[in-house]
Amino acid sequence: MRQYEEQIEKLLSQMTLDEKIGQLTQMGANVLYGDIFEANTDYIKRGEIGSFIVGCTPTQLNELQRIAVEESRLGIPLLFAKDVIHGYRTIFPIPIAESCTWDMNLAEKSAYAAAKEASASGLHWTFSPMVDIARDSRWGRIAEGAGEDTYLQCRIAEAKVKGYQGDDIADRDRLIACAKHFVAYGAAIGGRDYNSVDMSLETLYEIYLPPFQAAIDAGAESVMTAFHDFNGVPCTGNEYLLKTVLRENMGFDGVVISDSCSVRELVVHRMARDEAEAAKYSITAGTDVEMHTTTYRENLKKLCENGEIDVRIVDDAVRRVLSLKFRKGLFDNPYVDETREKKEVFTAENLDLALKIAQDSIVLLKNENQSLPLAKNIKKILVAGALAYSKEDMLGCWAACGKAEECISIYEGIKNRFAECEIYKAEDIDDAVIKAAACDAVIAVVGETRDMSGEAKSRASQKLSKEQSLLLSALSHTGKTLITIVVAGRPLVLTEEEKLCSSMIMAWHLGTQAGNALANILAGDVSPSGKLTTTFPSADGQTHMYYNHNNTGKPARDDFFATSKYIDAPIKPLYPFGYGLSYTTFSYNNLKINNKDLRVGEKLYGSVEITNTGDFDGAEVVQLYISQLYARKVRPVRELKWFNKVFIRKGETIKVEFELDTSTFGYYNSSAGYVNDGEMFKITLSPSSEGGLEDIINLIK
Repeated sequence: MRQYEEQIEKLLSQMTLDEKIGQLTQMGANVLYGDIFEANTDYIKRGEIGSFIVGCTPTQLNELQRIAVEESRLGIPLLFAKDVIHGYRTIFPIPIAESCTWDMNLAEKSAYAAAKEASASGLHWTFSPMVDIARDSRWGRIAEGAGEDTYLQCRIAEAKVKGYQGDDIADRDRLIACAKHFVAYGAAIGGRDYNSVDMSLETLYEIYLPPFQAAIDAGAESVMTAFHDFNGVPCTGNEYLLKTVLRENMGFDGVVISDSCSVRELVVHRMARDEAEAAKYSITAGTDVEMHTTTYRENLKKLCENGEIDVRIVDDAVRRVLSLKFRKGLFDNPYVDETREKKEVFTAENLDLALKIAQDSIVLLKNENQSLPLAKNIKKILVAGALAYSKEDMLGCWAACGKAEECISIYEGIKNRFAECEIYKAEDIDDAVIKAAACDAVIAVVGETRDMSGEAKSRASQKLSKEQSLLLSALSHTGKTLITIVVAGRPLVLTEEEKLCSSMIMAWHLGTQAGNALANILAGDVSPSGKLTTTFPSADGQTHMYYNHNNTGKPARDDFFATSKYIDAPIKPLYPFGYGLSYTTFSYNNLKINNKDLRVGEKLYGSVEITNTGDFDGAEVVQLYISQLYARKVRPVRELKWFNKVFIRKGETIKVEFELDTSTFGYYNSSAGYVNDGEMFKITLSPSSEGGLEDIINLIK
């Protein structure tokens, strides 16, 4: 037994039931909610709060901690948490944007940078990464994850957990990671946040659980439950999900925390008659800590005393919370060094990293007649659209402690990079048209404000506003080359707008260095290398569209009426998963597979040659997909199984080698059992989820 486990048992033997329940209570302590000391001091002294969601200074947090450690009976330290999603003070691109880098090294580095800043400000715990698979762009929280593909999300989950936690969460510059939201939150019916999820166990196990397993295997110390009901049972009170699936099947032994207020919401779901039942169902299902509400505090004691809950259930939850505090090192070092914040927050190093990630997150969607990069002899540039001048909107949703005044707007970035040019702003559409006549380049910035995506920001339509569409239409009629920059937290429907411009850039919400990153791309200082991690629909009715859909008995065709298609929209999306252009071009040749006949569980080895055939150095994301040609269950048309981002100089050819474990080529059946049929598989190496070089292997069961 570890020493701290003996200490935990000793503490448990000394704790009153109120103190135990206190460890399972997480309260809000943001100064915006009022005086944190007046609201919580007495509870802390009595040991009846275990953790806080905070927005306070290191000095304030140290005072809260001092009360807990020095004035409470047992001196158990507090945990301080916050939603540090894509940076703390230095704000990195929103997660959906960062995923477009396909660079796991950068994903880990941004998480570590966020951990350094947040821990220097007194935090211990972040509610990140969000590892929900999002196949519906109506869902606002698509902005917070890595998109629609399970394999890619798994790799990013691993990188993020490693970046936050490092090798030892007790290190002063690390945070406790929390994989959320368990589970299948991104599959909400109609794309409406908090809505019900109804799905087969095959889909749950095959698509939505693997990223959580990846986070757990990487060492994630906590998991957050989701708001919604899964197959009729709210996740926070879902014993099957939390005990059978998460604890028993997936081997998770850390802390399970509810999402904000989701314990109390069991009453609103009408699963529980009252808050006492809500507390009972949640704690017995396996939710250890209640976030933001006091349903546990107000009801668990009575439930234990009257025998409705075995106190051993409470004890087990407390053990997990205390274990987390010991492993974080809080019993030895409860206070934060208040001098760290000035030295370690918003550093030049972090700003450089934010710039690099922002540049690599940008996806070039269209570049007709090589309109980009901008010509070297350009003299006058018009930058139009309200979003071009906004600093705050570049931060995106969940920007933690990011400050708008520290963010570089797109207009500022262009003005700084093209200092030798005259840079014009436009007051309105008419002004933009007038000024465009005198300019060499016209840049229009359209899309979403930061408050149009994220939590509770579901949208029935993913189209641009009428005013933005009119701006693009008016500028397109000036005869000038039009470059459109789209900032958003989700895929948008850009079918008509794409026709109006020569070049289109998907810039997402890029964070603190947004303007500088875009200016460097426009100037050609950096060649775009981002690739989409979500499908961009060509019509609103396609918004629940993803590349790895199942085969159907009537595949979509335009030349026959009875096929799986729309009669009023194209069959294909506007831009597929994995798509992204560069200022250079790449050719794929000589796909070789070393062993085309192999047994399940053996390694598949192969290679492909990639040549940079253009005039710029650039990076390419090489993607490998499998397609099972025959199976006892309908399988996806393609599945991403491997990728590698490689830098290739112009004129250079490199050999990219790949290795796959064929045990991952299987699927889950209706009993949630994993099956690998073997049979024939198509292996495709390509620059996106469409097209590519193909070969066939025979996998023997």
